[in-house]
Amino acid sequence: MSHSITATYLLYPACLALALVLAGPSQAQTKGPSPTPPSCVVDMAPMSHWDRNSSVRVTLKKCLDPADGAFQAKFAAWLKATEQYQLWAAEIPIGRAVHRTSLPADGGAQWVFRLRGSLESVEKEEKERLAMWEKLSALGEANLAISIGTKPDEIKVGSQKVFADPVITNVEVAGLPCTPTPCVVRKGSILTLSIANWNELMKRAKADTVYLLAGGKSLGMLLPGPTSGDKIQFELTADGAGPQRERLLSAWRSVMAVKGYDDVPRMLSVGTTSLVLAGSADGIGSSITIRRLNESLWIWGLFMLVLLGVLVGLGAEGEILREPSPQPVAGARQAFSLNRCQMAWWFLIAVGSVSFYWAILGEELTIPPNLLALLGISGATGFLGYTVDEVDAKNLEPIPTEGWWKDVLTSRNGVEMHRLQMLVWTILFGIMVVYEFATTLQLPDPSNGALVLMGLSSGLYVGLKVPEKKA
Repeated sequence: MSHSITATYLLYPACLALALVLAGPSQAQTKGPSPTPPSCVVDMAPMSHWDRNSSVRVTLKKCLDPADGAFQAKFAAWLKATEQYQLWAAEIPIGRAVHRTSLPADGGAQWVFRLRGSLESVEKEEKERLAMWEKLSALGEANLAISIGTKPDEIKVGSQKVFADPVITNVEVAGLPCTPTPCVVRKGSILTLSIANWNELMKRAKADTVYLLAGGKSLGMLLPGPTSGDKIQFELTADGAGPQRERLLSAWRSVMAVKGYDDVPRMLSVGTTSLVLAGSADGIGSSITIRRLNESLWIWGLFMLVLLGVLVGLGAEGEILREPSPQPVAGARQAFSLNRCQMAWWFLIAVGSVSFYWAILGEELTIPPNLLALLGISGATGFLGYTVDEVDAKNLEPIPTEGWWKDVLTSRNGVEMHRLQMLVWTILFGIMVVYEFATTLQLPDPSNGALVLMGLSSGLYVGLKVPEKKA
């Protein structure tokens, strides 16, 4: 008897464990909604082919029954489980959802997927995109099994042709490869690129101008002549007509301005005004460094130093920046003239800006209309002041210098407010022009209010200069 009881105690846990194991699957099947119901009716918008600029619409219906008493809870759980769905071609993730609309009346939802590759500038995403299109390129343009889900073949939606993305596979300058060491280039350099799927790139470009982009900026144009995928030549240039020229010049200004003096290697791509059509393949990376300092800039620097030295020398030892006097006193120098110093100030800024622009870009500098008006006001002020000086010089005694600051701020009556105002506005506007030009390689276009302010200040200075001479 004791043996049978012992056997019963030993067999009971085993039987209970076996019963739980057998009961487990049936209980698991009834626990909560399935995250990917297998009975969905799938609808995918038909397209002849997909490429990097495609958006794909996929609709799932009748995944859950709206008549189910627990539909709301099950539907909410199912939608949450599908938040991370991607679009797959074979086993390659090719698109992410950019929009999802729930369809509770149909027991499903609709997704809009965007294929990876439409103007993505984030470095990590760019690398993922290039890796994806390289894999697709290896598969050719065959019909690929398309599915959506968090993993391949989770919900099969059909088959589709996916055209491989054009990609830059090699960069050379003067026959030398630009990897792993980036090539140092300048405006006027010619780059030779190897581009896989070049014909597909030209089809997508249609009639648009094809640009070479460095760091996302259009710095070059496709050279005319026969092309093949192995030898595509681009020239780094700002030449062009109309909008093309302005687009190229704007890019070069942003790269060559003082705030852009970082000399960092830049990644190349090819595109039109609105689309990036080909990026650099994995391993090509940043393949060029733009050389900003050149021989012309050294010549410009030397020229400006000589010009500044001439002005300072003539101003210190000569009469070019001083008040006129028909009866100079031996051993005494005339006082410095505010209007003549103002003319010299704007002369230096104008000559320096125009010559620097030519030295760094080889282009003529366009001067905005309002800035021309501002320079005209300054020139007119200097001319009228000079006229007043010359007319009254024969009737006035020499004014000996007491140092530059005191000379330009005082008259025979002492320190004058209108002189201080004129000096401050002249220096302020000059600094604004130089800073704007140095950081953008564009001269500022002052507002109408700034012109009025400068005009009033200049008019007040000339108007009060006459009483100064009579004092």
